[in-house]
Amino acid sequence: MPITGSVADIFQALTAPGPPQGILLEAARPYEGRQVSILAFPDAPGNKWITGGGGADPWPEALRRHLDREVRHEGALPTEFLGGVIGVIGYEARRALGLPVTFAPAPLEALFLAVSSFLVVDDQAGEVFVVSIGDEDDAPQRREWGGRMKARLLAQLRQRPTDPSHGEGGARPLIITPREDARTYREKVKWCQEKIRHGDSYELCLTTSFIAEMSAPPWEVYRALRSVNPAPFAAYIGHPEIALTSASPERFLKLSVDGAIEAKPIKGTRPRGATVAADAQLKSALGASVKDRAENLMIVDLLRHDIGGVAVPGTVTVPVFAGIESYQTVHQLVSTIVGQRQDGLDALDVISACFPGGSMTGAPKIRSMTLLEQIEGEPRGLYSGALGWISHTGAAEMSIVIRAICQRGRYARIGAGGAITTLSDPMAEYREMKLKAAASFAGLALAESGDPTAYRLAEEGGLVPMGNAVPENI
Repeated sequence: MPITGSVADIFQALTAPGPPQGILLEAARPYEGRQVSILAFPDAPGNKWITGGGGADPWPEALRRHLDREVRHEGALPTEFLGGVIGVIGYEARRALGLPVTFAPAPLEALFLAVSSFLVVDDQAGEVFVVSIGDEDDAPQRREWGGRMKARLLAQLRQRPTDPSHGEGGARPLIITPREDARTYREKVKWCQEKIRHGDSYELCLTTSFIAEMSAPPWEVYRALRSVNPAPFAAYIGHPEIALTSASPERFLKLSVDGAIEAKPIKGTRPRGATVAADAQLKSALGASVKDRAENLMIVDLLRHDIGGVAVPGTVTVPVFAGIESYQTVHQLVSTIVGQRQDGLDALDVISACFPGGSMTGAPKIRSMTLLEQIEGEPRGLYSGALGWISHTGAAEMSIVIRAICQRGRYARIGAGGAITTLSDPMAEYREMKLKAAASFAGLALAESGDPTAYRLAEEGGLVPMGNAVPENI
């Protein structure tokens, strides 16, 4: 079926009336020559929410129970996803893998949708595929759902694409409150450097968070964020208890049906320049930076180790080291690590061996995570985790949860950070952390007031940071 409007328009049309619930994995910009998105809803036949955390079943076992259907991929769809599970694994959900976590379990450390019925949108071909997998017993229900989806899509075809509505212009600036001020963050950078000098770690990926009180609903935040920062791994998860919006540029893992494994960690960031010449200079400086290339190299070695534990010996290689990818707001250093999955292992085995993504921990991984919990002092939540799909076919694709906004009730939380080495300059690290959060700040402001510049950080306006008053479980 041909399409008109954006994938976000389609998602909204298929969930109306009411606030959108479900999951949208949107390729908001082409990546590796493709632009394919997946849409899934909890009320579709065979679909249901799966939660992990707070005493629930460990997520690896819960997901594996929903990945026991045998489905062959015959190439009809422009994706290797053919039903399975779609969702997010939060950073502290690593406790289910036996990795140390000192914080108490949160109710939703992992959140997935078991998916038998879904839609696939191929932007470049201009096609929508309506898919429902099941048995003869539920075939009438699946056909009825498919007919309803097609009718709504046809109605969408007859409508003119519309710009997303955002808040009223002229409102007061949105106040965004940092967990800690600039001085405290710089002191934490120095603490990390001291631990590195003492031999406790080679690199520590320090993070912090920001909170804003919002009136804009999560779906409007997603529409706003995708407009200011279109990303290849954009995502929206709308659940009755929590919402997650992501504009991630970073692939955590891709696993093909044939067992090929690929990771593409990001380490090294520069802003885009105001002119063509300035932009080229910033890009060149990033590529030549000894510090950024060292950061990238250490994470590449970590991921070679993680993938090596589940790959056929001799198949792990690095075809690209410290290549540069450019996005709406930043240039980034990106490497590619590949391998071939061992026989007898599945996608969950590979994900479990590599989680959390090394670009969000540091090296060595377990010791670095322990140190970071000490200095950060709060759970990261869904931020720093992994988001994407795992298919019945054995394929999977997940991104790192960065450039993300998590909303619960009227509060929105943004995580941001950067890798610390002995070469780090504390003030430069603070500026880089804010640069990475800037697109999320703009998305919140656009959704709230219609103006992406209408926000102010509390510390810059003389207000007191929230600190321990930050609402829990966001």
